[in-house]
Amino acid sequence: MKPMILSALALAALLGGCAGLAPDGAARTPVSADYEAIGDTAGVRAFVYGRRTVLEVDGHLFWLAIHDASGAPVAYEREGRYYRLPRKLDNFTVRVNTRVLSFHARPAAARPAPAAPAPARAAAVPAAPARAVLAEPVGLTPDRELAALMTLSAAQAEELRDAIAAEGDTAEARQLLARLERVERRLASAAAVLVRVQFDTHATGFDPDPALARPLVAAARVAERVNVRGRTDARVPGAADPRIALARALAARTYLVERGVEPGKIRVFAQPAGDFIAPSRSEPGRALNRRVEIELVTRGLAGQAAVPRTAGSAS
Repeated sequence: MKPMILSALALAALLGGCAGLAPDGAARTPVSADYEAIGDTAGVRAFVYGRRTVLEVDGHLFWLAIHDASGAPVAYEREGRYYRLPRKLDNFTVRVNTRVLSFHARPAAARPAPAAPAPARAAAVPAAPARAVLAEPVGLTPDRELAALMTLSAAQAEELRDAIAAEGDTAEARQLLARLERVERRLASAAAVLVRVQFDTHATGFDPDPALARPLVAAARVAERVNVRGRTDARVPGAADPRIALARALAARTYLVERGVEPGKIRVFAQPAGDFIAPSRSEPGRALNRRVEIELVTRGLAGQAAVPRTAGSAS
């Protein structure tokens, strides 16, 4: 078996070397807002993340080699299907299995303008989120995406306030409202923003609405710290609740890491019961309590005149 594997690798290297680089006049295909490429780009993209170039490759790999414009090999760090290079490269060559691709930074004039933030009321995350499209990790402007995330957070806060008001003047409603105000003050002083994603009963798959996914991923990449908290709607923890709360938080962490967020800055917490943000005796309230909260601490909020009302947790 080993000789067969070695032969396959040798063949891949030979084919890659024989393919060579495409001529300078060959057609270039845009693969992201940051790069265009020459060659068969199916399942391969590149984009700029901070001061690094990141390569995304779908499918099974048995050979991957990256060289800079001078021909020197470039090391990389793998995180799922993402390969982080140690620096930003304008021009580089990638050998993927038997293919050879030449990547070139796109001219600034050819890059698409970032999308405007979605309207606040339309951005509320539904109780049963629709299947999300993979958040586009390219061409993002952190300031604009952070502003969009704050708008979404404010919409969620208003949704939460409406749910508390619908409970009437009860002791629980007064406690929930007072707690929300404490959380808002804490977030403002900590230069943080917080959003939530809700879950069906017993569900653990993290699947944010597309309107939330894009600004969430973009803001998480530039945040100094990301706190992820998994919660259930249980008043008293059952046998499965600790597993469900933790699985929700870990699913959110995996989602962010797969989209380019540094794993080392993500902290995960879970609580199997209590810690409610909405009335716990109604189904709409329980739906709001079945959640993951993602808190982003970022200097991008410093200097803001006011942090929008934010639905969150004090723990």
